Order: sequence, then structure tokens, then C-alpha cells
Amino acid sequence: YRLNQLRFYLNLVWPPRATLHVIRRFLGALAELEPERQMMVLRFAVPSLFDFVEWNMGYDRLLKYSSDCCDAGLEAVLRLSRP
Repeated sequence: YRLNQLRFYLNLVWPPRATLHVIRRFLGALAELEPERQMMVLRFAVPSLFDFVEWNMGYDRLLKYSSDCCDAGLEAVLRLSRP
């Protein structure tokens, strides 16, 4: 339930710039966790990232936020999967 509330606020209430800032801080904080915990958190966070990207990609003015979010998510996954 709380994850759905977070997704709602991130995607529909807060403006995209503020939401992207929260996403970047969140993904940056993951680096401090052990790899197993990072994987667990990403398992639940990635669908929220997809929602954010999908809801903003249809608007030319908001496409930059979708692109930046994709970059941040990919960076987090690559950081975890590299040796």
C-alpha cells in the first residue's frame, strides 16, 4: 500500500523536476547498501521508474525528465551488475 502511495505522489502530485530529484537521491543512496539489498530495492523501484517515464514521455516539454530518469535507472542497474 505504501509503495502505491509513493508511486502516486511521485508521478501525479509532485512536479517532474522535483520527482526526478527524489529519484536520483534514492538511486544514489542505494550504492551504500549491500548488493543483495540493492537488488531487492531495485526490484520494487524499477516499476515506479517505468511509470514516471511513461507518464512524461508523451509530452515534448517533459521528455527530458523521462530521458534523465532512464539514464539514472540504467546507471543504478549497471553499477550493481558490474564486477
